[in-house]
Amino acid sequence: MEDKIKSVSCGFYEELELLSMQHRSCEISFEAANGARSEIRDRIADLYTKEGIEYLRTGSGLELPLTAILEINGRKPAGAC
Repeated sequence: MEDKIKSVSCGFYEELELLSMQHRSCEISFEAANGARSEIRDRIADLYTKEGIEYLRTGSGLELPLTAILEINGRKPAGAC
């Protein structure tokens, strides 16, 4: 069976960590479960890994796999580490 786990670049992850520590709202664009592009403004409350998948949790409780993030504050994630 092929391993389909994806990761984001280490540099992008570090940017997310910094935004999380700053407790400021961000413009977050992501691919929703239905494949549509969605956008929210919220702060990054937590970054964590569950079952080998990296997630972002917003202040309002939305949980997103990091691979679903299309842009944060206009910056697009680069390839995997």
